[in-house]
Amino acid sequence: MEAQPEKRPLQSSNNANIPTATATAGNGNGKTIEEMYQKKTQLEHILLRPDTYVGSIEKHTQSLWIYNDNNEMVYRSITYVPGLYKIFDEILVNAADNKQRDPSMNSLKVTIDPEENLITVFNNGDGVPVEIHQEEKVYVPELIFGHLLTSSNYDDNVKKTTGGRNGYGAKLTNIFSTQFVIETADGKRQKKYKQVFSGNMGKKSEPEITKCKAGENWTKVSFKPDLEKFKMSYLEEDVVALMKKRVVDLAGCLGKTVKVELNGQLIRIKSFREYADLYLKSAERNRPVPLPRIHAKVGDRWEVCVSLSDGQFQQVSFVNSIATIKGGTHVDYVTNQITSYVMNKVNKKKKDANVKAHNVKNHLWVFVNALIDNPAFDSQTKETLTTRQNSFGSKCDIPESMLKEVTNSGIMDILLSWADFKQSKDLKKSDGTKTQRVRGIVKLEDANDAGGRNSDKCTLILTEGDSAKALAMAGLSVVGRDHYGVFPLRGKLLNVREASSKQILENEEIQNIKKILGLQQNKEYTNVKSLRYGHLMIMADQDFDGSHIKGLLINFIHSFWPSLLKVPSFMVEFTTPIIRATHTNGTKLSFYSMPDYESWRESLGNSASGWKIKYYKGLGTSTPQEGREYFRDLEKHRKDFVWEDDYDGNAIELAFSKKKAEDRKTWIRNFEPGTSRDHRAKHISYRDFVDKELIHFSRADLQRSIPSMGGKDHASARYIYTELNPITRCLFPEDDDSLLEYLNEDGKSIEPNWYVPVIPLVLVNGSEGIGVGWSSYIPNYNPRDIIANVRRMMNDETMIPMDPWYRGFKGTIEKSAKEGGYIVNGMVEELNEQTFRITELPLRKWTQDYKQFLESVTDGSPMVKDPLIEDFRQNGDDATIDIEIRMKLEKVTTIMQEGLLKKFKLATSISTSNMHLFDADGKIKKFDNPEQILEEFFPLRLEYYVRRKKYKLDTLERVLLILDNKVRFILGVVNGEIIVSNRRKADLLIELKRKGFTPMPKKGKSVEPQVAGDNEDNSEEQETESVSIEEARVGDYEYLLSMSIGTLTLESVQKLLAEKQEKENEYEILKATTPKSMWIKDLDQLEKKLDELESKEAEEERKRSSQANKKTSTRAAATKAPKKPRQKNTKKANVIEEETEDISNSSMERENAAEVAKPKGRVGSKKEPVKVVDEEIQSLQERLAAYNFAASAALQFEQSADDNASKEEYNKRGGAKKKAPSSSSLVLDISGSDNDENDDGDFEIQEVKKKGGRKPAAQNAKKPAAAATRKRGAGNKQSQLLGQKFITDMLKPAESSGNSSPEKKVRKMRESPFNKKSGSVLSRVAQKEGSSSGEMSFGSGSSVSASIMEEEVVEVAPSAARNRPQRANRTQAKYVISESESDDDDEDEDDDVDSTDDSDFNEDD
Repeated sequence: MEAQPEKRPLQSSNNANIPTATATAGNGNGKTIEEMYQKKTQLEHILLRPDTYVGSIEKHTQSLWIYNDNNEMVYRSITYVPGLYKIFDEILVNAADNKQRDPSMNSLKVTIDPEENLITVFNNGDGVPVEIHQEEKVYVPELIFGHLLTSSNYDDNVKKTTGGRNGYGAKLTNIFSTQFVIETADGKRQKKYKQVFSGNMGKKSEPEITKCKAGENWTKVSFKPDLEKFKMSYLEEDVVALMKKRVVDLAGCLGKTVKVELNGQLIRIKSFREYADLYLKSAERNRPVPLPRIHAKVGDRWEVCVSLSDGQFQQVSFVNSIATIKGGTHVDYVTNQITSYVMNKVNKKKKDANVKAHNVKNHLWVFVNALIDNPAFDSQTKETLTTRQNSFGSKCDIPESMLKEVTNSGIMDILLSWADFKQSKDLKKSDGTKTQRVRGIVKLEDANDAGGRNSDKCTLILTEGDSAKALAMAGLSVVGRDHYGVFPLRGKLLNVREASSKQILENEEIQNIKKILGLQQNKEYTNVKSLRYGHLMIMADQDFDGSHIKGLLINFIHSFWPSLLKVPSFMVEFTTPIIRATHTNGTKLSFYSMPDYESWRESLGNSASGWKIKYYKGLGTSTPQEGREYFRDLEKHRKDFVWEDDYDGNAIELAFSKKKAEDRKTWIRNFEPGTSRDHRAKHISYRDFVDKELIHFSRADLQRSIPSMGGKDHASARYIYTELNPITRCLFPEDDDSLLEYLNEDGKSIEPNWYVPVIPLVLVNGSEGIGVGWSSYIPNYNPRDIIANVRRMMNDETMIPMDPWYRGFKGTIEKSAKEGGYIVNGMVEELNEQTFRITELPLRKWTQDYKQFLESVTDGSPMVKDPLIEDFRQNGDDATIDIEIRMKLEKVTTIMQEGLLKKFKLATSISTSNMHLFDADGKIKKFDNPEQILEEFFPLRLEYYVRRKKYKLDTLERVLLILDNKVRFILGVVNGEIIVSNRRKADLLIELKRKGFTPMPKKGKSVEPQVAGDNEDNSEEQETESVSIEEARVGDYEYLLSMSIGTLTLESVQKLLAEKQEKENEYEILKATTPKSMWIKDLDQLEKKLDELESKEAEEERKRSSQANKKTSTRAAATKAPKKPRQKNTKKANVIEEETEDISNSSMERENAAEVAKPKGRVGSKKEPVKVVDEEIQSLQERLAAYNFAASAALQFEQSADDNASKEEYNKRGGAKKKAPSSSSLVLDISGSDNDENDDGDFEIQEVKKKGGRKPAAQNAKKPAAAATRKRGAGNKQSQLLGQKFITDMLKPAESSGNSSPEKKVRKMRESPFNKKSGSVLSRVAQKEGSSSGEMSFGSGSSVSASIMEEEVVEVAPSAARNRPQRANRTQAKYVISESESDDDDEDEDDDVDSTDDSDFNEDD
């Protein structure tokens, strides 16, 4: 029967875990309680667990630096016991520590005797006190070297730079030695002490104390390591070599103040730099070039030496003479400063390098020797320092000079090469391959043979955009799809030379090109057999940007595959003309550059008629038919790039590398205007492309970015709702317009090359820009300061230096300590201790940006760790800054100490050290101060005043000559000496020439080829003016023959003579005026206008301030006030009535409606007279002539039956109606035709009168028939005057004119609502002496019926028609013209033009 287990009483949980004696007795180990749980003494524990105190006692094999018998540092694999090395190091560190206790220490001697297994360390200086410790009752040397946990370093309140810390140190050496002898001489007490320990510090002899001299101070420790505990039988060679190296370490750390001897030989190392040199000399044996040695001593506690490693970080460091073989915080502290600096420099030099701090660290070799207060280590072996930086007791800020030396040591090149290698490795991921089909590239039109055996014959055409692709596709219909592929580029290619690998990898276009061509990263190509295409053709616009696109593609290939550019005919371009000239005989000429076209144009002289010019804005301008023409003559349009020598590569790099910035400046400076490539050549070198074509883009880009010293050019003309500032004409006087050099674009004159303002506007408005090679920044300056300095220069006085000034800025601008620098401060005022008000922000600081900054330092805002303010409130508007800030009370003192402006970012800086501008010769120039800009500007502006004077004098001389000739001509006609009627024009021209009349050809009229797309038909005029009759051209005497008959009177002669006298006086005054006086007058006018503007702004500011002070309740009430409904005015008014199907087809009539009937409350007084402009009068005369208004039946007069006849609805949009004056009105009835391209229709003139008024005759006259369709120019030439004739019309054979009309009462016309947009107004009235029957003659010789005696007559003169777009759906429009005050007009009939006081047409002057 099985035995039952013994039952025990219940026990506590603690007792349950304690085995019973029976259980213990039954334990297989057979151990007693005492054997299982033991208590060891400190000494026993050290011997039992040595790795805790001295490190491993096992042999380790490791590659370390040792000091060999040849006195050299050698890095090799050795076998050693770390624990044995540690007990040796403890005694050495003790000896070195004595140097910190007694700076007079100057000797350290170490003896290593492997045969005797004896090591001795001796140092002079203060010895150990030979005195009994009163508490421990033993001598101090015994206490220090024979009792554990004793030390002089326990007081952490005392900052010490020794190696000892925990009280083990030399005791560990004693414990692990079979014999340990301590000897010391205490000269202060004149005692010498010696004591011998043995048996692992288990036994000790009695101290031997003898006398010594008073100045004798030293300590000597001799010990025999217990080799058995380190599993060794003798001191092995590797261990001894490592110990010797440690002695050399001390020589390097202690420097020249301590002589270190090893085995009786002096170690000749006098500095830490020489110590580091031992390592570097050894490493140089395996390197082709010497290693750099960059050394710096920082303060009394730090010494650093830096060199380069072989790709893995290396360090040799010491803390208080302790060798920290694994580094620590002191090494990190030094290394981080170096890596951060170098990293920033590398990434700045190559933005795509993406170098990190650890990448830099891998290439560094750092030597550090430091003294640290109370250092802490990771273990008793002291291999790694763990003390935090802020507890070091000193700082080691690496000097800038050392950092620069490190940067220039070659490490940057190493890192850049590494970055290139890494990028190349990344870019290889997107390599292309030679395959017959490429998938996934949507816009690619691949050649059929691409990637096949005939791939070398294939050409990939890269086009500038989709429109150019369409042109290339049209060309493929000629050359076929087998050998030609097309791929459109989206804008400009990335400049890969400065791009990061990430940018390149993410650039879809570059990746597509690599795939399409089959390019492999960094591969050397000697031929194109491995590519999908054998040729790369660039098809870009022939403008500056097109050249840039070609350059970027060449740069792309040169950056990664420079060998490809050397392959013949790999890179080609497709050129297209920028101008084509077509003659009426079918001749076609193509021009590929503007200089070629200009040269051809000049060669034509006056025989340019018959040529039609087409300007090509880009490839999209060419038609598909022209594209096919290009490809039929492909060899003519194809140009091959050729590689001549290394200068080609240098030229490409010059244009696109940031490293060549300075060279690029010189390149642009040396550009000669007129330099261009020869587009007729079949081949072009890359150097010629860069120097003769691409440079034009660089210069144009620079001109777009940096202004001339006068200021920037005009803005784009796309802003249609703008107006000039009132001060503009004071800055750009109208008298200068004729002196400027106007540019030509597509055959049309556009804005000037540059303006010449009265003062340099670049100083007034400032400027900032970045272009190719240069950047520029110019602050604003006060125009009054500029004007004052201009006046000083006129008086040969010294200019006063000017400081930046910004209109409306309320802050301060003060000079800074930096040359040419200024500090710009906003404004802030203290409301109370905690509240401040900001009333101005610094320049370039927007309120929205500043609000974001305030939110980032406001309590309660997300992600704010250290808020400065409690809250802020904005009280400003669009024109003022008013921000109240309530600071946190505890932060006020700190903020005020650091500076309120600085802390709240209310201070910025501006500089005048980067002022680059183009001078008058088009050369970029640097100016050191604004006064230099004025000095450059002054002679140029003064020269233009000289030109202005000359031009005005020449103009006055011409005017005087014309007046003189007109007087002679009129007198000749009046006296019968010159007969103009019933004569051939040719005969009259001959007579005028023979009588000595001065020919005056029209200015600005020259024979030019017709520009394609120009709707104005001027070919007939050109042909007419080019006709010569015995060397007399028709246009030479147009100024005489165009005079009306009404001016051929003695009264006109008197007027002309009076005008001549006036012009002569003006001439004499101008002749006596100096150019400087003219300039001063312009400056006076400018200052006067500035005064007016400032007064106006001051008044607006006053009103704004007044409004800002109004109570909120008042403003709220005003905004809620009901708007007064607009009442419809049903009174009679002079309005325009339009019946139209599409109002949008007649913007002209919509604008005029507002002019005819102004709603109440609009600007303009009813009583103000209308201002009649000469150009407007002439324009309407031209327009009325175009309608054939001179037909005899064109005038009809009708009477209204009642008052409602005068009420008209002027516009379908609904305009207010006005009360008509109590007088008769003249109604112009205009009807149009859909087939009439240029005429505005026929006019029906009706007289509308109030009831009871006088009725006109011919009430039932018929309306005229619609005018026949005709060309605009031709129709105008055949139109005749209504009321007078030109002399040129009388040269035709005379016809019967019928009965003369009785004298008419002629009234002046008010400003017309017709064609307001073009600026036309009804023409001037005829003078009294011209109101004869001849004035009423029409071209057909008919006259107005006598039944309309005493009625009003409209005078209209023909002129060249203006080009207007055709309008569809013409309808009838009636113009009601009042007869008011017609009787009063007779009093002023001798005047050319008088303004009416008609209330319905009043405008502001």
